Order: sequence, then C-alpha cells, then structure tokens
Amino acid sequence: VGSSQNCSFPIAMVNTIMASGMAHLASLIEGGMSTRDAVAQVYKENRNVIFTGNGYAAEWPDDAKRRGLPNRFTTPLATATFNSEKAKA
Repeated sequence: VGSSQNCSFPIAMVNTIMASGMAHLASLIEGGMSTRDAVAQVYKENRNVIFTGNGYAAEWPDDAKRRGLPNRFTTPLATATFNSEKAKA
C-alpha cells in the first residue's frame, strides 16, 4: 500500500482470510477433534502455501510450480484473479 493510499481494504482482506481459517479450525474442534489434531490437519492442508523464502529469487517460479501455486508476477495478472470464479466461491 502506497503512503497516500488507505490501508483499510487490504486489512479487511487479511481479516476476512483469517476469520475464514479460524472458522474452519473451530468447526474441526467443535466436531470433536482435539485442538492439537485440528491444528495439525489445518497445517497439512495448507503447508504448500506456507512460504518463508525469497519470492524474488530466480528459483521461486519453479518452486511455486512444484507446489501447485499460481505465480502472478504482474499486478494485472494478480488483480484479475480477484474476480475469478474460484475467488468468488
């Protein structure tokens, strides 16, 4: 977010994503799964998207492909994903 831009929209998106994840975790726990097992399952379901490396490295496109992740390397490509059917689901 640029210094002259309002940060409320990106923050709203992050909060929405977090709430969705917490709702999924809560449903597992409320369904009878132990907290430890529920967290472990959510980790296993999402570990392909956990990234702690250098997204600017030359190896990143290959790593993203190996993980099955899209690599939207320009703003127009990334913003087009916002309006996709998959994003709306």
